[in-house]
Amino acid sequence: MIFTKKALNLLNKLVAVHITKGVQPSDLADAIFENDYSSIEVKRKAGDIQVIVTFCDSEFGGVINKMKYIYDKDKYLQSIDQKIGSSRYKKQWDRSENINKLIRELTPLLERNNSLKDIEDFFQNIPKSEREALFSRLELVA
Repeated sequence: MIFTKKALNLLNKLVAVHITKGVQPSDLADAIFENDYSSIEVKRKAGDIQVIVTFCDSEFGGVINKMKYIYDKDKYLQSIDQKIGSSRYKKQWDRSENINKLIRELTPLLERNNSLKDIEDFFQNIPKSEREALFSRLELVA
């Protein structure tokens, strides 16, 4: 398997996103002890766990902010949304989008220097969901 420096960097990021669970609800709950934080709600919705943290942004004139953290049943952070004042929630980070972006960037770099068979052999150790996404992308390009 031949890896360029950029491909190795992307692969390391892909592995890091997969193995890192993200900030945990218990860590978010500790924020309630800080003066700017007014509430922390935890609720189950459609099989996911949502943690909504409300705080006042004193640097921007006391605007109320809400951050919504969504977790799967295995405690992996799936997404973070932010709501400033009366606006709608806006996506700040999404695990699936992040993984897909990394796979889209990594795929052409691997294809340049390796056969599809070499890539398949190497990625047998990648978790099934990411492996399927990568191979479907490789097959579309091939």
